[in-house]
Amino acid sequence: MPRLFAYIVDHDNGFAPNPFYGFCTLACCMPVTRRVAKKGDYVVGLTGVGDVPRVIYAMKVTDKKTFDEYWRGQRFHVKRPDMEAGGKKALGDNIYRWDDKRQEYRQAHSLHSNRDGTENLKNKRRDTKGNDYWVLISNKFTYWGGESPRVDDNLQFLPKALEHARRGHKVGPPGPGRRNCSFNQEQVDAFIEWFKHQKRGRLGMPTNPMPEPAGTGKRKRKTC
Repeated sequence: MPRLFAYIVDHDNGFAPNPFYGFCTLACCMPVTRRVAKKGDYVVGLTGVGDVPRVIYAMKVTDKKTFDEYWRGQRFHVKRPDMEAGGKKALGDNIYRWDDKRQEYRQAHSLHSNRDGTENLKNKRRDTKGNDYWVLISNKFTYWGGESPRVDDNLQFLPKALEHARRGHKVGPPGPGRRNCSFNQEQVDAFIEWFKHQKRGRLGMPTNPMPEPAGTGKRKRKTC
């Protein structure tokens, strides 16, 4: 039975989630969601508290990989960041590779590193928290970004559940071993039915400005 994970997207700039190059990926931020969600589950990100509730993106998880699998996968090389290029190239979320010598993940120059390209250890610890499976991948997604629609009347249970949740996700339906479920089966079914009728792919650009090329001093660092 598929589950529904819902959370607030604090900074919609195209990094987390990353909706470019035919896949919507969640490789950074939201470590618990990335650890717990499985293939076949659904993830939806909404605008923050105080806003008119809108949907930034929704996806069905169609694949899940370790950071190293994501880094080495040829079809995902295009999601490796290029900070010199700016634009969506700088938004790449394929930023962690395994270092056998050091026995740790190394962080590429990206929106989660320091400005000079050195590793941001705070972001690294958060991103790599959990077990081996950290990257959620979808080729069945809808990303609206700055064109985000209002939450449908029959999905108002989503913003209501997230009203007092600034961090983390809400999940449902209830099931064996599942605690603190926020959505019942009828609500999850309503979301899945709504999602079936949405146009697929990236329908808009990120709400926040795209990063400028490296060296301009204009790049924003907030990503989660």
